[in-house]
Amino acid sequence: MKNLLVFIILILLFSCSHINKKDEFIGNWYSNDESFGFTEFQFFQDSMVISNFYGVYPKKWNIREDTLILSDLNISAKNNWIYKYRFDENMENLELVMLQDKRKLPPLIKAKTALEFLQKNIGLKIDLPKAEDIRSSGNEDYNINVYAGYEADKLKVKTDNADNLSNIAFEVDSFIKTKREEL
Repeated sequence: MKNLLVFIILILLFSCSHINKKDEFIGNWYSNDESFGFTEFQFFQDSMVISNFYGVYPKKWNIREDTLILSDLNISAKNNWIYKYRFDENMENLELVMLQDKRKLPPLIKAKTALEFLQKNIGLKIDLPKAEDIRSSGNEDYNINVYAGYEADKLKVKTDNADNLSNIAFEVDSFIKTKREEL
């Protein structure tokens, strides 16, 4: 009975450590490098997406010790990408080395958004004017007002007609159609 209890505790410990290792990856990881360009790794609990200049690659992923294994979502495909991984001490940087050819990928930086990545990576600062400092381009007939600012430490962008930029193409088309032909 005592051996069974020890066995169950060991199984729980090992399964929890596996879950914790996987949780360290969950989120968005970015890199911007001359060789690879802008790259984003989005880790979800059951899958991931790699996006870069060459395309978008949905993958399944798993962890074995210090190895990250990426495989195609299509079960019949046998194309696995296997990396040795290492986090920095703050769990904010991820280094990947492809085991097949020992190629080292540019370090990935954990960030909630691409804007946050640029702020961390190159020190991008966006100083937006206070509302009383906003100036028009001069001729109100030729303006589409776009407002940007921070709300609860998140960048928010809106227009006169919408709380986001989801309809900006429609607004621009409507603007062009209602103006004179020389525009």
